[in-house]
Amino acid sequence: MALAGVLALMSHSTLAYAAIDLLVGHDDRWYLIDLNPAGQYDWLQAACWNRE
Repeated sequence: MALAGVLALMSHSTLAYAAIDLLVGHDDRWYLIDLNPAGQYDWLQAACWNRE
């Protein structure tokens, strides 16, 4: 399960928060692309509100 893998990764890295980029392949395998401990998510909300 992907959630268990993410939790194990966070525990191993001793991070309380990180922005994680994942891809899911055609074979339903999950691939870790990036783990950014200073990642931001507010850009998404700002991008959605500023669309006109």
